[in-house]
Amino acid sequence: MERRAAFIYLSCVVAVYLAYAAEDQQTGVIKGTLRFGSEVGANKQVILTPQFETPPLKDNLASTNGDGAFEFKDVAPGMYTVGLYYTYELRTSKAYTPTSTSSHIKFVNLKAGETANVALGGTGGRVSGKLKAPEPCPITIAWQGGDTRRMYTFQMPPNPPNDLTKDEIQKWYENYSKSEEFINQRLKSTMFVIDIDKSGAFTVEDVPPGEYVIQIEVGDDDRGPGESAGFAGKKVTIPEIAFGTVHDLGEVPVKVYTRLDTGSAAPAFSAKYLDGKEMSLANFKGKYVLLDFWATWCGPCVAEMPHLKAVYDSFGKDPRFAMVGLSLDNEVATVQEFVKEKQIGWTQGHLGEWSKTPVPDAYGVRGIPSIFLIDPDGKIVAKNLRGENIKSEIEKALAK
Repeated sequence: MERRAAFIYLSCVVAVYLAYAAEDQQTGVIKGTLRFGSEVGANKQVILTPQFETPPLKDNLASTNGDGAFEFKDVAPGMYTVGLYYTYELRTSKAYTPTSTSSHIKFVNLKAGETANVALGGTGGRVSGKLKAPEPCPITIAWQGGDTRRMYTFQMPPNPPNDLTKDEIQKWYENYSKSEEFINQRLKSTMFVIDIDKSGAFTVEDVPPGEYVIQIEVGDDDRGPGESAGFAGKKVTIPEIAFGTVHDLGEVPVKVYTRLDTGSAAPAFSAKYLDGKEMSLANFKGKYVLLDFWATWCGPCVAEMPHLKAVYDSFGKDPRFAMVGLSLDNEVATVQEFVKEKQIGWTQGHLGEWSKTPVPDAYGVRGIPSIFLIDPDGKIVAKNLRGENIKSEIEKALAK
């Protein structure tokens, strides 16, 4: 009798567990239509891409039928993008590389057991423009050579608090990506791939009205495809465009990157110490100089500070060596407060707002932190330094 009761109890427990497991694993459906203006997007491929912590899919492509309809079944709950499967080639005169991505995307936050309906395309008209090279241009631009060519809605996420460690910053961003604020922002977002021809003319189809950012990378015709040699970026406001009409953005200037290789002469620069006095690279002539472009608003820059402090503790008193930070914060008071709070002992300079100083461009800085090691002759001996590699490169240089 006791064994029978125990068996019945165990059966009930298993049944309840399986019921909860089935509920947890309950899937949903994502379906919709693809249109190009007033025409249906028949016999095209649509791609479903998991976002953030959503598990990967076994099959993330679906074909549209004759009416432009598509459907993804048995989809796990989570955040996804749905878009037109888009293929193109990165081209220079040296070679070409096929690549693929998604365009005209919509974000979907799928709940268990639900069906989400998505309408891709079918609204708006054509946006056009022409990329313009700088004059004089130091390279032969391959207009189709860069791997970034997108137009998207954009909103900067908030910055994490200044007093977080590297691991805490990562955790902060993970939590923010799950917040209702972030999810609602994503659901209003979209992204288009920009078509670029070999002359630098570009177009985007089916663009609804709104505020967008254009980002296009171009290549160097003397190098391989996918190696970015320049960049065009612009914020644009697109009015309501009827299908079949064109909104022309005119010329969009391209900035060609400075290319500094190891062995190149470090460009001279001027900045201000935090007390307002003038500083320059010449102030450190005859020394190895660790030069760090950074900002207090840059999470990765703040996360690099423990490594820089370790370097300063090890080499800060060596007369052959100097550390110089160049801040891209808008206000010098922000840097002064941060340096005092974090007890940063090495030399700090203030460049101010990135868009208003030529120094980062002279060094080919495209993102921060950007850390260089310059030798006593003013030559760059290492660049793109991060983490433990900073200390090891300095040890190697001072051992010579």
